[in-house]
This record gives sequence, C-alpha cells and structure tokens, in this order.
Amino acid sequence: MDKELPRVTIVTPVYNQADYVEETIKSVLAQDYADVEYIIINDGSSDGSAAIVDKYKDVATVVHQDNQGQAEALNTGWKSASGAIVGYLSSDDIIAPDLVSKLVYELLNSDSVVVYPSFNLISSTGNLIRQKQAPEWSYHSMAVDLVCHPGPGALFYKKLFDQLGGWKSELRQVPDFEFWLRCIELGTFKRIDEPLASCRIHEESASFRPVSVNRCHEIVDTVESFYSNKTDSNDLYLAKANASLMASRLGFRSGHFGYGLSMAIEAVRCRPLFIFSPLFYRRVLGGLWVMFLLKAK
Repeated sequence: MDKELPRVTIVTPVYNQADYVEETIKSVLAQDYADVEYIIINDGSSDGSAAIVDKYKDVATVVHQDNQGQAEALNTGWKSASGAIVGYLSSDDIIAPDLVSKLVYELLNSDSVVVYPSFNLISSTGNLIRQKQAPEWSYHSMAVDLVCHPGPGALFYKKLFDQLGGWKSELRQVPDFEFWLRCIELGTFKRIDEPLASCRIHEESASFRPVSVNRCHEIVDTVESFYSNKTDSNDLYLAKANASLMASRLGFRSGHFGYGLSMAIEAVRCRPLFIFSPLFYRRVLGGLWVMFLLKAK
C-alpha cells in the first residue's frame, strides 16, 4: 500500500490467555497493511502468557507490568503509540489479514472518527459459531438504546484518546462502551459490514462470568454521567430505562436476585411502557433463567 498512509498502532492487553494469545499475535502480524505498530502489554499474567509474548519481542513492542486491569493496560499502550490511528485486540480474538487496510481506507475516505467491522463468533477451538452483523451506527442507538456498536477490530483516530484520556480504569464491566459513548461527542462512527474479525467464545470469557453488584451497576452510572450536562430529560429517562434493564439482566445472571428485581422495577419506572415490551421480558426472564441454571449446578 501507499507509504504515505498513516501508521496504525494496535494494542493487545494480555492477562492469562496462554491458550489463545499466540493466535491473536499472529493475526496482527499477518496484516497486509505496510505500517502497523504492535504493542503487547502483559498485565501480570501467571499462566505462561509472558513467555509466549516474549517470543515476539523482535517484531512487536512487549511490555510487562504488574496486574492493573484491562483499562490501564490499554491506556499504557495507547499513550506510547506512534500511530495516528489506533485500536486494540483482545488476547483471545483474531483479525483478518486485510482488516487494517480496509478499515483505514474507509476511515480516511469518510468524515467518521471510528470505524468498525462485522465479525464472526468462534469457539474455543476456532470453529465458526455464527456471523454477527455489527449494527449500523447512529447517535440515538448508542446514546439512548445503549448499543455498543464497535466490536473486535475497531480502529479510531488517536486524537480521540488524546482528548478524552482513554478508558476509565475504575470500570470493569463497560469501560469500552463508556469510552465509545464519550467519542460520539467528537464525531460519527462508520460500520464496515464484512466479518473482518473473530470474537472467541469460551468459558473464561469475561462476558460470561458472574460479576459483583457494583459491576452490574456500571452501565447505569455511565448513562447518568453522560447525561449530567445535557438538557434532554426524555432521552435521559429512556437511556436510564435501558441501562436499568441491562443492569437487571446482568444482576439476575450473576445471582443477585434482589438487585436484579430492583433494577427491573427502575426500568419500568423510567419507561412505564416497558411493561408491554417483549424486550423487557426477554432480558428479565433470560437473566433469571441463567441464574436458575447456575444455582442448579
């Protein structure tokens, strides 16, 4: 590709992913884009991941640090990034060889500040489960419906990190969504409807582990913070209803029945018509069903 194209920096935070991280690394190193800087942050792994990432010190920047969490690991990488465009890839996911070249082309030929692809869901052994079409972006869908549009493989201008300060280290459940939500104040997002990345689904995936009540409530706190300086109370109530419903589902899934129930009630209080919505019952009953299965084990 044209040497005048901007450098792209991809950061991979690694914490105890010895079974998958080498495939992740190889997928980044296989990019057909001419100028990719790769930074790997080993965030205090104790399972052999450190030895694996050290094998790639000659072709990537490898940093070892005490465990500080995913947000701090990513911020460490992005602070030192020399690319004008940056992104991250979780240590159990992979990207297609042409992801960077295709996303950079779309980013440079649009007014958007973030670009993201559709992606595949794969099993622990790498088998295709299904293709997931990333949703088309709109301000309303993210700020009110609380859809987290970017998934694995998203790229964005580093100036967003410089202006916004990256992920909030105190968040554990929704640091990515909270960051993207702040980004929509600076520009639009663009979807590439092609499966250029793969998200691995396995039992150790953070998305499937029970979490604390504080983590369940992060989405509600994030919404309240985002709307704290805005005057549109209708959007606030709709967004808070959606956040409360999401918190309810996660609370039930994590075994916090009282919290899940209180958040379901809060969702209806903020949006009374929720009581007639199939989505309300799908999320509440889905969370209860997972809680039942976990207790039955």
